Amino acid sequence: MGIAEIVPGVSASTATLILGIYDDFINLLNRGTNFLKELLLFIIGKSSKKKLIDAFKSINVLFGIELFLGMVIGIVLFSNIVDYFYTKQEPYLKAIFFGIILASLLIPIKIIKTINVANMIALAVGFLSFYFVLNIHSVNDLSNIPLWLVFFGGVISVTGMVLPGVNSSFLLIPLGIYELMLNLVSEFSKLNFSSELLIQAVVFGLGVLTGFVSIVKLLKYAFEKHLEVLLSLIAGIMLASLIGIWPFEKVSGIQTNPIILVLLIIVSTLLTLLFISKSKPENEFRK
Repeated sequence: MGIAEIVPGVSASTATLILGIYDDFINLLNRGTNFLKELLLFIIGKSSKKKLIDAFKSINVLFGIELFLGMVIGIVLFSNIVDYFYTKQEPYLKAIFFGIILASLLIPIKIIKTINVANMIALAVGFLSFYFVLNIHSVNDLSNIPLWLVFFGGVISVTGMVLPGVNSSFLLIPLGIYELMLNLVSEFSKLNFSSELLIQAVVFGLGVLTGFVSIVKLLKYAFEKHLEVLLSLIAGIMLASLIGIWPFEKVSGIQTNPIILVLLIIVSTLLTLLFISKSKPENEFRK
């Protein structure tokens, strides 16, 4: 899951489907948000100590610790590798990501059985809203990213952790947050804990915490009650995200071969389609 979180187009929650721990993962997040809610209520005097303890006991703490440690190891070990190729061979890496995301569209397509007004509206809203995000901000200098955008990136990154087929990384790329997070992990792994880096990490963490408290409950409800509408929205976002990682652009200082870019897209698409066909994530959605 840690490796998947830093590779755009590969969903961490899809990894849980392959490992057979998706239900445990969702329950962990849901019960974790329940505990946070009770903790906040307890702090302001609106909840009892017993309710707080009961909420904590409902969490599978050992499973959470094991999962967290595994994700940290995966992120630390692979962040520098991905960061290197993203800096030195960006168009080729984007071509691979483009093919992965393109193939990942198969997941919502296979699950959505009805073409109706609600689904089409959700598709359009997802596409247009994310297309708007792509055009409101373009970051070239990591030091110029405003903290409010870092916070927002933390909030929306939670979506990719909860829903298979949706990846946190490709949601963060158009905002400029993806490269910032790679840089943070890379610098921290080198024991560089400057005040600027620490502030960015804390703000992003607060965004993630806010996302867990607010979005997880909403997504869980939509997942259970309005699955096809939700997946139509996700499909629209995924389509718009392809614009954000279009690989056929000139990058200063990097010579690219269009034929190699096309081949990388084809190969990554086919491999991802094979991966999806073997894992059959749509079966988990329909349980």
